[in-house]
Amino acid sequence: MMSSSADPPKNFGTVGEAQPNGQNMQRDGDGPPPNPQEMGFCFRMFVRGVGALSGLVLVALGILTCISITGHCIIAGVLMILFGVIVLMLEAPICCSFIEITASINRWSENRPPWLKAISYFVLAIVPVIFCTSLTVFLGVLPVFATGVLYGLIFVGKKGDGVQTAHVNRKVEMSKLVANEQAMGTKDIP
Repeated sequence: MMSSSADPPKNFGTVGEAQPNGQNMQRDGDGPPPNPQEMGFCFRMFVRGVGALSGLVLVALGILTCISITGHCIIAGVLMILFGVIVLMLEAPICCSFIEITASINRWSENRPPWLKAISYFVLAIVPVIFCTSLTVFLGVLPVFATGVLYGLIFVGKKGDGVQTAHVNRKVEMSKLVANEQAMGTKDIP
């Protein structure tokens, strides 16, 4: 279809100006940051899988740590086994279905914010190291610490989008300033 010469030219505007229909164009990165509850299903399952694996590793290496001569390492091994069962109850309740309280603990855990889960896993990783500093203790708490880091990334990722949006907004403001400067420079000064 050919446009007639009577049609007025369409004003598409510049970046940041209102569009003819009164709406601003949405830029990439705009919108509210993602809610941790709305994270992708695959990523949530990945974090839960890492948590379940870390619980299993913690229990297995806790048993190996209990086979020791020193009392401090035996205490650390028992704590590792206990913390491993707790991590399994939180992340993979099917592994601890024989314990009656598992379902209620898992439901309670699902409603906790990611920063609280991250801090909890950091504490669970540090306590056994206080008692015994053997290689099996370090290898046992490392996956739990990694799970805490993943929950921390979920929390920080929520904030990270705001930084990116602020950076894009600053670029838009700078382009407005440059456009205004160029417009002022092209006007004839009387």
